[in-house]
Amino acid sequence: MFKMREIKFRAWVYDEEKEEDKMVNVIGIFFKGNSFIPHRVIIDDEEKIWLLQNSELMQFTGLKDSKGKEIYEGDIIKHEFGLSKKSLIGIVRYNKEFARFQVESSSDFAGLILTTTLKTEEVIGNEFENPELLKEVLNVN
Repeated sequence: MFKMREIKFRAWVYDEEKEEDKMVNVIGIFFKGNSFIPHRVIIDDEEKIWLLQNSELMQFTGLKDSKGKEIYEGDIIKHEFGLSKKSLIGIVRYNKEFARFQVESSSDFAGLILTTTLKTEEVIGNEFENPELLKEVLNVN
């Protein structure tokens, strides 16, 4: 039997009340408003409304890492290659040309395709909460 992939999002938003950025789980995205909800907003799991243009949306890939953590766009993962123990640190991105999620990195293994047989991948952060890891991924000094 065919199993549908779970579609869900999280977002990096700016919380004006707390004057800080934070990650929220998205339970709704509205492109057209009504009398209760303005247009172009997201609603988080605490039912707080955030403007879409001030948010960075990240889609769930439908996959989990080797420890059972969900993998989203923007996550930084570490992948170990078998017996060689060589590793790749990269960022999960959606490739529009090939319609797939893959790992981008400045290393020779850039373009690694995420598959359902994840045995050695581990989410070690994301581009928003861990910008220092992003520098390592992009090999920026």
